[in-house]
Amino acid sequence: INASNVSNTTVAAECPYCSSIDKDQLSHLEGDICSSINRSGVLCGDCIEGFGPAVFTSPIQCCNCSANPQYRWALYFFTDFSLVTVFFLLLVILNVSITSGPANSYVFFAQVISTGFNGYEILPSSYTFWKVLQDISVIVYDIWNLNFFRPLLPAYCLNESLNSLQLLSLGYVTALVPIFLILLLYLVIALYDKGFKPVFFVCRPIVTCFAKVRRTWNVKRSVIHAFASFLVLSYTKFAVVSFLLLQPKPLVNHDGKSVGLVVYYYGSMEYFSSHHAPYVAISLLVLLTFVAVPPIILIYPTILRLVVKCTNSPMLERISPGRRMQHFLDVMQSCYRDGTNNRTVDAQEVLDQHSNGTEVSLRNSCDLSDYRWFSGLYFIFRIVFLCVTVMSPNWFAQFILQQFLCIASVLCFTIFRPYKNNAYNNLDCVMFSILSCINAVNAYSYYLVVIEESVSLDILVLKYFLMFCPFAYMTCYVTYQIWKSRRRVFEFFIQCHKERPIVRDILDDNSSNNSNF
Repeated sequence: INASNVSNTTVAAECPYCSSIDKDQLSHLEGDICSSINRSGVLCGDCIEGFGPAVFTSPIQCCNCSANPQYRWALYFFTDFSLVTVFFLLLVILNVSITSGPANSYVFFAQVISTGFNGYEILPSSYTFWKVLQDISVIVYDIWNLNFFRPLLPAYCLNESLNSLQLLSLGYVTALVPIFLILLLYLVIALYDKGFKPVFFVCRPIVTCFAKVRRTWNVKRSVIHAFASFLVLSYTKFAVVSFLLLQPKPLVNHDGKSVGLVVYYYGSMEYFSSHHAPYVAISLLVLLTFVAVPPIILIYPTILRLVVKCTNSPMLERISPGRRMQHFLDVMQSCYRDGTNNRTVDAQEVLDQHSNGTEVSLRNSCDLSDYRWFSGLYFIFRIVFLCVTVMSPNWFAQFILQQFLCIASVLCFTIFRPYKNNAYNNLDCVMFSILSCINAVNAYSYYLVVIEESVSLDILVLKYFLMFCPFAYMTCYVTYQIWKSRRRVFEFFIQCHKERPIVRDILDDNSSNNSNF
């Protein structure tokens, strides 16, 4: 809670930065409770003079700008972008797809747990071990929101004039980095296949690796898997940043009546004011493009198949997804039942049908057991969970709605069983059940905080046990994937250290293996 004088009237609302303030300071509103965290203004939304919002902190802290490195902007972009690039290369080399059945529900769990389900309890200073566990949970789960090792990175101020909304907006740049890397890698592969010689001279140190490894390693398939994976990660990042910029917070007077509406993370700015308008415009633009389009693309083919089957109109088959789009859809939807007696139809079969001039009949590829639209439903789940977290009027409504969504999700996967592999259906049910249990524990923990009681050790043990169960599962899964890929990775490094052939040999090898992306 924080107070501020607006039009000579004391108003109050929940403060997003005040979780570290001592309870004795919160017991009286007449004191300047923001100064203890180097903040001022409505909802402690401003940093005091000489301080600015610090990167790699959650919630955003204010630190002294004069004590920061000289090249802080360059350091920030290098740190953030280099970590994203390393993660991107790992996904490409290991050919890991997070949109597959074994990883789908885990990634959703990690993204939800680090955005709306975690951090409600205020731990006493004596609970050092539990704070360490809290930081570990942030590290292992927040990477799926493209936030890498935030508790371990040094916090520093970028600019004193920067406000919290501008710092949050930098998340858009982070979300665009994987898309840029995908486009760059696509361009390199396309030029390589076209025999564009400058590419070989610019990339001369890795030409040998690229020419030899591609014989045993499907680079293009790895790129498509990486694109699908980072679509999920960037999608959530775009959605989270947009909802945070749009999150409102009503101010109430001593009678409990609403007297105004401000931006939650920058209380000095009125909601939908002229100063807030640029953030609203950018957020809505991102929501209508990067956030709204992917689920539509994933659900559209199933709707089209149903319409064609019901209307028996062959004309509609002309607007079915093309070859490249079908390849992408197969990566996103291949783990789901496709309405063909559960027979697995992979991308190569679809591509062969297109290359042979055989049209894929929509009428013969769909029945009521076609659940490929669940890939788009997962994106909608993300939007709904974020909406509940950001737009709920109070904590009680938030926990109730989150619990309802978790139970509805469990019932959805229990009834429809959308995956071809029944083990994945059970896995998703378990993941959503764990989310439901964590939400219930969080609700009780927050209730204890409200009535000013400490969170018991039993509650903390139960919560973190539930939180780390999915991580233990994913650790085993990733270890298995690395073990499967050990030969390919070993060959990659071995081939890179062999004698480099001349460019003409590489061009000849390329011309004999030329194919379209």
